[in-house]
Amino acid sequence: MSYQSTGFVRKSLKIAADNLRSSRRKRGRRTARLRSWAHLQRGDLLAARAGLTTCLERGVGTSVPAVSERFDEAYYRRFYGRRPVHTAAKIAKLASGVMGLCGWLGVPVRSVLDVGAGPGHWRTFLAEHHPKVRYTGIDVSEYACRRFGHLHRDISAWQPRPVDLVVCQGVLQYLADEAATAAIGHLAMATRGAMYLEVPTSYDRVATIDPDHTDLAVHWRDGSWYRERLAPAFQQLGGGIWVARDRQVPLYELERAGR
Repeated sequence: MSYQSTGFVRKSLKIAADNLRSSRRKRGRRTARLRSWAHLQRGDLLAARAGLTTCLERGVGTSVPAVSERFDEAYYRRFYGRRPVHTAAKIAKLASGVMGLCGWLGVPVRSVLDVGAGPGHWRTFLAEHHPKVRYTGIDVSEYACRRFGHLHRDISAWQPRPVDLVVCQGVLQYLADEAATAAIGHLAMATRGAMYLEVPTSYDRVATIDPDHTDLAVHWRDGSWYRERLAPAFQQLGGGIWVARDRQVPLYELERAGR
């Protein structure tokens, strides 16, 4: 065998060994995630169902701060500063998809209520692409309302007027069980057509979220907790879209989630 051939074989063996080690590391991480999820199912999930306001942040118990006290300037610097959780461009893609799906379903969107409007990315998108849509942004944060021009409202206590589309992105996990239940009732009252809902669950804490860019000091509940409270007023389509049952939107069987 020539020197070049020997070098090629050695290089190939090294690449194969590196790939094997990488595969083992990935399997190890996956196994650890599954074990962590199993532990969550046995212990932490029961705690969430009991309404406890404690979460685990990197293995350290952390109580959930009061909602009105946490969304200050420091919060926005952390999650919407140099490396924001969501950018205007990213939200534009989401908003475009939601608006397009509403059009496909025959749900006209003439008015939007943005709950927990934050930096106001939905307002920016609508102003550019759907300028005739009436937009209302609310937030519980006094800082966000001053800086971004939203109405200062708490969805768990405020009963809004009906609109065609409600956006509730990253809000309900900050509310304790009773407040979250009330908020869902108010969201149902407000939704004349459809709602886009994003809320991380106990499963997402282990399997979905990026812990380095997610606020972990929230109320972790399982998905069934939310579905039980949403089901009387909403039909879940998937992808975060929920259609008001009163709207009676005709849907194919396989368009409906969970059937």
